Amino acid sequence: MGIRDTLFNLGNYVSRRIPPSLARPLSLPLIYQARVADGFIYENGNMINMAFGYCANNKIDGDYAEFGVFKGHTTIEAWKAAYRHGLSKMNFWVFDSFQGLPEVGGADEHGPFESGEFSFDRTGFERNLKGQNVDLERFHIVPGFFETSLPAIRPERKFSVVWIDCDLYESTVPVLEWLTDKLVDGAVICFDDWFTFSGRPDKGEQRAASEWLAQTRRPSSSSTEAWPNLSKPSSDVATSAGWRKLWMNLASGSAPWMRAIRFTYGGDLSPHRRLPWPSA
Repeated sequence: MGIRDTLFNLGNYVSRRIPPSLARPLSLPLIYQARVADGFIYENGNMINMAFGYCANNKIDGDYAEFGVFKGHTTIEAWKAAYRHGLSKMNFWVFDSFQGLPEVGGADEHGPFESGEFSFDRTGFERNLKGQNVDLERFHIVPGFFETSLPAIRPERKFSVVWIDCDLYESTVPVLEWLTDKLVDGAVICFDDWFTFSGRPDKGEQRAASEWLAQTRRPSSSSTEAWPNLSKPSSDVATSAGWRKLWMNLASGSAPWMRAIRFTYGGDLSPHRRLPWPSA
């Protein structure tokens, strides 16, 4: 366990013994400053921790998959979250070209991304993980662009938590197609770039997910007609400013649902609000 985790656990132990009426006025200014300075990095970790905690609390057993790892920051947060929540059987599958984004064209043209962007070599990625005491024996690192690398991969276990940071529509489509029969009941998918391309639903990960949901008969965030028990995100979450990420639970029971959890970055200093966990 690293120094940061040790300090976190110590602080958590102490803070739980401080009355909330006293802790709140002391902690809120610190939280505010931390969100402004470090929100872009640590909101990923916060979201990962929530997803892993959800799986641990509901005893949802499966592996972790991440598509688009760059320098490994989110991967490291996933490893620590698994340790924190006692998910000792979880294996980690990470996929990246290690050459940056593929040629940007078609539906992804005129967006914020460029060909070759986010290039980082595998050696550097593994070095970053080792620097955080990550056990690479539990990792499957798959290099290559998704449309060519995924078809040959047949994991023994299905996935309970998936992090999709594909950026582009063309990259997200083969990932979702590959995942269709590889998710456990109750699996969680997190989209890192849901509101890029100015939030347009006909671009990027939004378009890929919408098409995939329609093909697999899962509910989408824009329609509840076929799923009367589906709850839409409240309007203040759905229309909040700043960058946001989408968190989807793919439970296959009688009331599957899809929720957006608000994650804001940059200059958006409005109150941070999360939707409550839905009942089973």
